[in-house]
Amino acid sequence: MEITKAVIPLGGYSTRFLPASKSIPKEMFPVVDKPILQYLVEELASAGITDILFLIGRGRETLLNHLDKNPELDDYLIKNGKFDLYDKVNIQSKLAKYHYIRCYEANGVANALLLAENFVGSSPFVVLFGDEMFYNKKVSATKQMIDEFNKTNKNIIGCVNVKPEEVYNYGVIETENKNGVNFVKNMVEKPSIENSPSTLVSVGKYILTKDIFEKIRNNKVLDREKNFTQALS
Repeated sequence: MEITKAVIPLGGYSTRFLPASKSIPKEMFPVVDKPILQYLVEELASAGITDILFLIGRGRETLLNHLDKNPELDDYLIKNGKFDLYDKVNIQSKLAKYHYIRCYEANGVANALLLAENFVGSSPFVVLFGDEMFYNKKVSATKQMIDEFNKTNKNIIGCVNVKPEEVYNYGVIETENKNGVNFVKNMVEKPSIENSPSTLVSVGKYILTKDIFEKIRNNKVLDREKNFTQALS
């Protein structure tokens, strides 16, 4: 099944990156000469995504501005013959169709995702967070995950192994291998080293089916961080 839609939640407070994220969204932190957000959009476009929904929180207008055109800047660059820079600052506006929904309160990823239900419809979709970035010039992480989804037609969670002392920062996954495929057996949000089921952690990249919305609604976990993890389990 062709996957053409993606959702990027941008509504949290990014407390792990304070004080740097107090006035600058973490997704706008630069890596060399581009913000993380642009790397995410380029990754999605390279994987065949044509429509991206941003779930925007308060005070994050810079995210929208970066993906939009800036006529004054464009005019300056053209008049001064800076055509290479003109191309660089405008490429992101052409990579996909962008859609926006305002999140009026930072109430966790799960609740934010419910706002995307009408956008997604019945199709599987990609979810990316701005916490982690992986760069592969040949085949992006998203494209690799889409390829795996097409083999199983089941939710896919992007994972890496970390050092034991780092597990408390992540949702940690316990897997069960069936016929060469690792299925999620259990997920624990930010455990201690002693209570961690493994060192395999989720890195904010998912391919989900429409069933996730019903699981979120039926989930009774009140902790807004654990709510999404429980819905995936």
